[in-house]
Amino acid sequence: MLTRRRNRVAHDGAARTNAISDGNALSTAANPTSTIPLVSSLRGDKKDVSAVLDDLMRAFAPNVLPCLFPEPNYEDTLDKSTGDAAVVESGISSRVPIRLSRAILLMYLHTCGGPPDFPRISPCATLECWIDPLVAQGTPAVGSGGSEGIAEMLERQYRSVLRSNIPISRVVEANLEAASMMLGKARNLARDGRVLVHYNGHGMPRATELGEVWVFDRDHTHYVPFNIMDMADLIGTPSLYIFDCNAAGAILRHWQKNGLHTKRPHDLFICACDAHETLPLNPILPADMLTACLTTPLKMALWWYIGYSHCKMLLPQVTEEMIRNLPGDLNDRKTPRGDLNWVLNAITTTIAWCVLPPSQFHYLFRHDLGTKAIFRNAILADRLMRETGVTPLTYPPLAEETHLHPMWELWDYVLERTISQLPELMSAAADPDAAARGVGYKESSFFDDQLTAFEVWVHCGDTTQTPPQLPCVLFALTQGVHRVRAFTLLAKYLDTGLAAGRLATLCGILPYLSKLTAQAPEVLLIVTVVWMQVIRSDPIEGCEEISRSKTERYFTNLLRLDEATTTIEVVEYGGGGGGGGNTPPTRMRPRCHARPLFLLPLLPLPWGERGGGFVITS
Repeated sequence: MLTRRRNRVAHDGAARTNAISDGNALSTAANPTSTIPLVSSLRGDKKDVSAVLDDLMRAFAPNVLPCLFPEPNYEDTLDKSTGDAAVVESGISSRVPIRLSRAILLMYLHTCGGPPDFPRISPCATLECWIDPLVAQGTPAVGSGGSEGIAEMLERQYRSVLRSNIPISRVVEANLEAASMMLGKARNLARDGRVLVHYNGHGMPRATELGEVWVFDRDHTHYVPFNIMDMADLIGTPSLYIFDCNAAGAILRHWQKNGLHTKRPHDLFICACDAHETLPLNPILPADMLTACLTTPLKMALWWYIGYSHCKMLLPQVTEEMIRNLPGDLNDRKTPRGDLNWVLNAITTTIAWCVLPPSQFHYLFRHDLGTKAIFRNAILADRLMRETGVTPLTYPPLAEETHLHPMWELWDYVLERTISQLPELMSAAADPDAAARGVGYKESSFFDDQLTAFEVWVHCGDTTQTPPQLPCVLFALTQGVHRVRAFTLLAKYLDTGLAAGRLATLCGILPYLSKLTAQAPEVLLIVTVVWMQVIRSDPIEGCEEISRSKTERYFTNLLRLDEATTTIEVVEYGGGGGGGGNTPPTRMRPRCHARPLFLLPLLPLPWGERGGGFVITS
């Protein structure tokens, strides 16, 4: 299992037998009668620590323990593996825990008039939050021209994507004084948390080079500028600003020109377009394309596929109605909608891992679920909006090649493969005997393929570089069918050096380990191996996570396992480990009992060509 070994002494036959003064002995697999003086070695004052450790390591002959301590000539550093050893990158500390605690929606659609400096020529994009404003005017919120109904829908979309109950305030067509009061109130209630400010100014003039957006005066007869400096003073820091309006990039440009990105490094930005650009008005797309990408990413990706793909030529039997009504639930991975949603999340996270520095990725994607969801969907917005001729801006900035990342081709393949099944699925839905004939949705092989790619990378790639598939491997840990294989590959990768453990920590492995330690006891043995390797590389973060999640009690239970009543099995990929695979597990009781059971996690896992690991079955 583990390639880097602490014990490099060649084993030349059965271990020698040594008498133990207190009568206790530990047998080796090479010779059941071979023992070493454990107690006497520890108590002897003539041997140095290295000699004692060497004696202890020989007890595991012919197996060898993984490297728990760096060797004297160990040269792996975070600098060489990531190209950036700084804990603070772009002024953002990777260790500052900031949570999204409040959101405020500034809606200035002015559906009755439209922007004065950018007249819209029909046909043009009209949908706001997937609602036609003309239809929204027929709702009870007629006094606001339908904007209230659209703002309510945006709040629902944010609650769905943020998956939290943070308070969300709506400011609809309000004057400058009312908007300022709501911003100040939001900061007071959020305290030290991050405040999300979403500004939709589709009915207002474009943002100015002075960093101004527009609101109404008290009488709603004139447009009044609202400077980003004044807004920042009211909302405080940390904040997340989202500007969906024409020339939105001018706000970020002005912010950076005044050096506020260094004075307030925890303020984040997402802008729909650059300073000299206007929003796309293609009638087949929604008017609030950035908002749609951030709050309903899968739906936006499907609409994009309908309008810009070659599906009519390649899949003539698939209709637009089928795609818009994709069956399933977002949270059910066995359905088309849930499967695509899970793959899209994995792909956008992987692209972010590849284009951002590791510590910056950890700050944006591993500290807060809300911030992670927003910036993950911003990766999708960067691709789709660039195809329409506009350039979204973010701070921290994304790499220029983000929209050209090879993972997007994989997303197109998975999407087309799923869509090609829709005619058969629609027919099966009306056929009561379809399930008996085995007609149903065939899940994508995306995660299995990514694990294979990671396995090839571990064996043949340059392990001093950042592994591109690492986020997908962590996603695979949440799926039982891939769990044993994913843990096996992680253990192999982590044994390549300390830098691998640091990268895994920055990628976010610790919460996965804590969760699976508590919820998947059948894989506790191999999870313990991974825990050991991560703590070796980053003892501070690892021990803090154990203390925070109270995981130490599970390790204590491992020490208390009874050898006589505990069954340990070796499983190959796809078998056991909560996966329900087709490969039957192989019982390994005789081999396991050649050691005390609590030492089992330290042994090399007996994988063959397919690989596998130890699991507890009883």
